[in-house]
Amino acid sequence: MFAANEWQAATASQNWAINRIDFPFCHFYNKNIGNLEKTMQQRMVCMKYTTINGIKVSQMALGTMVFYSPLSVEDSEYSMDYALDRGINLFDTARLYGAWHNFPGALGICERVMGDYMKKRGNREKIVLATKGCHPDMSNMHENRVTRKDILADLDDSLKALRTDYVDIWFLHRDHPDCDLPDVMRALDEQVKAGKIRTLGASNWTMERIKKAN
Repeated sequence: MFAANEWQAATASQNWAINRIDFPFCHFYNKNIGNLEKTMQQRMVCMKYTTINGIKVSQMALGTMVFYSPLSVEDSEYSMDYALDRGINLFDTARLYGAWHNFPGALGICERVMGDYMKKRGNREKIVLATKGCHPDMSNMHENRVTRKDILADLDDSLKALRTDYVDIWFLHRDHPDCDLPDVMRALDEQVKAGKIRTLGASNWTMERIKKAN
């Protein structure tokens, strides 16, 4: 398991950093940002890569929490095309993303936009797909959802929304001091062995907790 906090990550054996971009790429053309566009294009010309458990990953990731709204589906798809064309293969999403919108089915809307995009383009294998689960409900942030039950439910819901049978990286989105850590790790290991997850991550976990989990 590795840690990710705004995609800055470190392990005992290897230090590496991944920068996540959450603003829409289409703004480079649709908005007059000038210098920002030039800077971003320069950074993308020579994209650098690292490996995570044997997976080749770009050191810049595309964040997707603005997909569907405020970014339209069309512009969300354009952003993903733009990223892939410039060497970014790591796309970061979460089961939670979209839950703040006030309409039925908002939970997971960003994952569904991505799933529809990959199905339409037929490019799933070109993308290192990272998503997150077990975040508490936004109305009860102290709720413990770091459980076997919630791992299975969130992972299966994410796979359906993303229209794939596996994710490259699956993060526990939040930690909870009362979680049954041994059972949580057994549940995650089972999903890896089942082929639903290639590698595991932890978001908003301390290094101390990650070491304890390992």
